[in-house]
Amino acid sequence: MTDPTATAAARPSTLLMIANISGGHMAMTIVLPSLPAIALALQVRASTAQLVFTLYVAAFAAAQLVAGPMSDRFGRRPVLIAGLALFMMSSLVCALTGNIWVLIVARMAQGAGACTGMVVTRALIRDAYGEAQTGRILSYAAMAMGAAPAFAPVIGGYLEIWHGWRAGFWLTTGYATIAFIATWACLAETRARTSGGGALGAMIRGYGALLRTPVFLYYVVIGASLTGAFFAFISSAPLVFIGVFGVSPDILSLLIAVLPLGYVLGSFTAARLMVRLGVVRLVLLSGVCVVIATTGYLFISLAGARDPFLLMAPLFVMGIFHGMASPSALAGVVSARPDLAGTAAALAGCLQVAFGALVALAMGTLTYVDQLPTIYVMMAFALIGLAAAGGVARASRR
Repeated sequence: MTDPTATAAARPSTLLMIANISGGHMAMTIVLPSLPAIALALQVRASTAQLVFTLYVAAFAAAQLVAGPMSDRFGRRPVLIAGLALFMMSSLVCALTGNIWVLIVARMAQGAGACTGMVVTRALIRDAYGEAQTGRILSYAAMAMGAAPAFAPVIGGYLEIWHGWRAGFWLTTGYATIAFIATWACLAETRARTSGGGALGAMIRGYGALLRTPVFLYYVVIGASLTGAFFAFISSAPLVFIGVFGVSPDILSLLIAVLPLGYVLGSFTAARLMVRLGVVRLVLLSGVCVVIATTGYLFISLAGARDPFLLMAPLFVMGIFHGMASPSALAGVVSARPDLAGTAAALAGCLQVAFGALVALAMGTLTYVDQLPTIYVMMAFALIGLAAAGGVARASRR
């Protein structure tokens, strides 16, 4: 059932929605290969240049808490256009500046603007489509979100080699400009402006209502468990495969890319199954399959497998089922309270990114003699996600 404020004519282009959702993830990781060159060109320490990435992630997470509720109160279109304008202008500053601190501040503004494209677009999809259709479209968007962090660093690396460290920011500026113009010209409003108290009070009430909604919390736990497992692998992979197994960096890049590529395939599969099975059954099926796939990875590792090419197979399978589970959980998040879809997308997105960052920090404190510590963490997250999926199933029966 669609939102009463939405009409078929208001339904936005699927391509435009995917572009807005994935742009922030592209901008997040395209800079990674250029960090050493930025440190050298701007004459700063590598740790300072690293802030260009880490503070982007922090702003990307935190700004969601504002963008989502603002879109619930003032409408999707003005908030999205304002965010894309910030994304566009801050990307231009990044490309032009020669000062590291200006670059860092501009990257924070870039993260805040880019997150608006993701969180508001998720909400307007829920406005314009029913729950099952929301899941189908979010599955296509998840394919782009999975591909962006895998391929953006590759593109950024070649751009840095051919044209210098600013080239990635120029590409991001062009991307944001096209998204801004297309959104301004083509996006109709999908939610009427609401009233009822100040914006801050409405925001707090919205978050309180969601935190008292069990189904929303179950879906957030599912999404956080998937994010935690992904960050656990990504953050520990260099320590395990390079530090312990002696894998070369180019082979490591293939290993890291396998999980997102499986995610893309799983998201494509979920898009086909969402309408047929529904969100609840698909999220439960995906939870079971994630546990099975992670168990297979554990057994292969306990058998003593150290060949990176052999380990790519279970990683790819795990990525497929992660790709099936994630868009299902996203559809559930924005459907738990359709009247608070923007606030729900914001809170869930912020919690997941923040949780992933905490997991990455925690993984760096572990001692590795093989990949088993990583797999045990991933198994724990898989079981937590399955338990939350069971909670969703029970709540739906009630």
